[in-house]
Amino acid sequence: MRFPPFVVLALLVIPAATHAQEPVPPPIVIDGLKVLLSAGIDSAVVVWFKGSGLEGDTAAAGQVTNTFHTLPAWLGKPVGFEVLKTYALGAHFRRTYALLLLDGGPIYMRFSYYLAPKGWVMQHFDFNTDPQKILPPGLLPP
Repeated sequence: MRFPPFVVLALLVIPAATHAQEPVPPPIVIDGLKVLLSAGIDSAVVVWFKGSGLEGDTAAAGQVTNTFHTLPAWLGKPVGFEVLKTYALGAHFRRTYALLLLDGGPIYMRFSYYLAPKGWVMQHFDFNTDPQKILPPGLLPP
C-alpha cells in the first residue's frame, strides 16, 4: 500500500512536534539542583530564592535549610538529581517535580515558578522523603 507523500510527512512531523512542546523546567530550578550537589543546600536556596520576595530573607532560607538538615542521616549525601516532570500551567507558570538522589535514597521535590518580566521567580518549593506528599497521583504507579 502506498501513501501520498504528505501523509508520510505528517506521520513523521506530528510526533516530533508533540515531543518538542514538552515543557522544560525553568533554568533556575536546574541551576539550584546543580549548586546543591556542588556547594550544598544553603547555596542552592540562594539560587532558588533569587528574584523572589524571599531573596535575602535569612529566616525563610534558614527554615528550608534547617528542614533539609533534619533529614535522616542514613540518606547520606546528594549524588545527583533527576527531573521527573514539568507542567506548564499557562505561559507564565511552571511546576517541576524532581528527585534528589542521595547515597541512601531519594528526596522528592516540587518547585513552582512564575515567569515575571525580570525572569523566573519561585512561588513555592517543598520536599519530602514520602513521594505521596510531593508527587501528583499521575506520577505515582498504581
